[in-house]
Amino acid sequence: MLPVPSGATETLLRVCGLDRPALRALVDTAVADRHLVDFKLCPILPTARRPPRLYLAWTGEPAAWTARVQARFPQPEVAAFLASVPGDCRRMIDTDGETAELYLDDLHLHGHPEMCRVLAVPAMARSHIVLAEAPPAALRPLLAPLLAVGGMVAVRKGGPTPRALWVSEARWKDRVGVAREALRAAGLLPPAVDALDAALAPLGLQVYVDGVDAWDGALDITLGLIRRPAA
Repeated sequence: MLPVPSGATETLLRVCGLDRPALRALVDTAVADRHLVDFKLCPILPTARRPPRLYLAWTGEPAAWTARVQARFPQPEVAAFLASVPGDCRRMIDTDGETAELYLDDLHLHGHPEMCRVLAVPAMARSHIVLAEAPPAALRPLLAPLLAVGGMVAVRKGGPTPRALWVSEARWKDRVGVAREALRAAGLLPPAVDALDAALAPLGLQVYVDGVDAWDGALDITLGLIRRPAA
């Protein structure tokens, strides 16, 4: 695998408003650069009201990632949750530096009925995500521009408010720009998406919309990264 140029993670953190001490304490930029196209580190950009957040998986450094996460969130429930499934199940954190959601991810690939289990910190509330045919009726208008272009739908069960997740599957289906343009046409594309794409282009990387979480009247847009096709 060709390496991602060093500095890509630094650029992402700066452009997306994630260059904050509490988040930097969670990130080893050298490791992140090596795995940036492998769902290691992604920005989460809300369409309204909520601050941007960081998605950080344990890819490439499970022990070090776990130590940093537990140092930032030292509650015993966090350690117990992270240890509750075998080591081959992926862990990731979604955080603004002060609060977090911890994910045991891709569980359906390991024989579990749900896609993900989620622990909200500091509330310690648990929920889980399962595949669905359609989002709850209340969330369909929010997701309508994306439902029209395909993708996969999942719903959050057990949380305090209805939530639905739309997954583009874009990198597997050669549809990298479709969701981005659908959000742009609906007036829902955060400016940081285009800004990050432009900033990473000299480093040979391209931004795409990987997933969109609909809840509480707004969208949280998770961006993935792939290698930019040769001109």
